[in-house]
Amino acid sequence: MKTSLKVAALSAMVVVLLSGCFKGKVDLTLHSDDTLDGSMIVAVQSGVGESLGVSDDDLLSEITGDVGSDITDAKVSDYNEDGYVGKKYTFSNQPLDTFASGDEGSEISITREGDTFVVDGAWDTGDEESSNADAAMLGAEFTFSVTFPGKVSDHNGELSNDGHTVTWDLLNPPDALHAEGAATEGSSPLGLILIALGVLIIAGIVVTVIVLRNRSKNGADAAHADAPAAPDAPAAPADAPAASDAVAEPAAEDAPPAP
Repeated sequence: MKTSLKVAALSAMVVVLLSGCFKGKVDLTLHSDDTLDGSMIVAVQSGVGESLGVSDDDLLSEITGDVGSDITDAKVSDYNEDGYVGKKYTFSNQPLDTFASGDEGSEISITREGDTFVVDGAWDTGDEESSNADAAMLGAEFTFSVTFPGKVSDHNGELSNDGHTVTWDLLNPPDALHAEGAATEGSSPLGLILIALGVLIIAGIVVTVIVLRNRSKNGADAAHADAPAAPDAPAAPADAPAASDAVAEPAAEDAPPAP
């Protein structure tokens, strides 16, 4: 993307000539597998070409040149929004070193150091007149954004509300662009808190169930212990004759002998 960056730098230099009617936007999304997706918009306000004696298409061709030609499988589409016309270049699964530039005035690199992505570089059109002009006041836009997989830990741009994206205004950039962000997605503090609360709630439910079961069991045992004992069967009277003492029937008399 070296050529693309060079053309983008040239585009910034013509901002003054276009009386601020220029829009440039570069958005990159980094992934934990050391690849990136992104898009780049180069556009001018509709009709500005005629004020310069050319068509908008001719003016765009002059500005963009062969931008995007060094990006593998880059897709080009027409851009027409908010009164601006131009080109939009989209790409995906590009290695980190695709977005690098050694061109004078625009040296930007994206590297990985352990579990951290680091964006470093300087951005300067090298044109004193355009540097001294307040192009933003004329309505020009030129931004560069990088979205990290995890939270951003250090930056000198503008941080998004979710803490993952840093944006720089290339019409008024710092002396050196810098940002560091996690190279992997991590659980947010809120997520960890919710998980911890969930564990505590489950643990509380388990403890409550165990206590209730123990109370129920102890109550049942106590009720059983307090119940009156069943009465013993009545004993036989002391004077009742034993079965062995019963009076035996008299034996039958012997018949008299025959005469």
